[in-house]
Amino acid sequence: MLLLALSMVIALPFSATGTRLLIAWVNDSGLLRVEYAGGSLFGDLDLDLLQIEVDGVELQLDRVKTQLDLDCFWISTFCLNTLEVESLTLDISASDSEQAPANPVFFKSPCADRQAGAGRCRY
Repeated sequence: MLLLALSMVIALPFSATGTRLLIAWVNDSGLLRVEYAGGSLFGDLDLDLLQIEVDGVELQLDRVKTQLDLDCFWISTFCLNTLEVESLTLDISASDSEQAPANPVFFKSPCADRQAGAGRCRY
């Protein structure tokens, strides 16, 4: 019975139902806010929203699509074959002793012009 329970827990990320359960647990933990759209964690995953806020820094990704490369787990690495994000918002709040700049600061990612599968982009 214990072996069956353990195998079910291990299989959770491979199914849509298991992925929904894991996302519900993550949302309950308060670490991340995730809105599930479809797919499975260890496959093609679609999220409507992925949001994290830590120490006055909030990162929000809207309409995220990923495809995990399972071959990387054998070398203890987390790799994605596909990562698509419709919009990214980064909000860095000023502390009480600092004032926010009058004009927003924009930056361009060196990866912005890359297409999935076109190569690696590191910075």
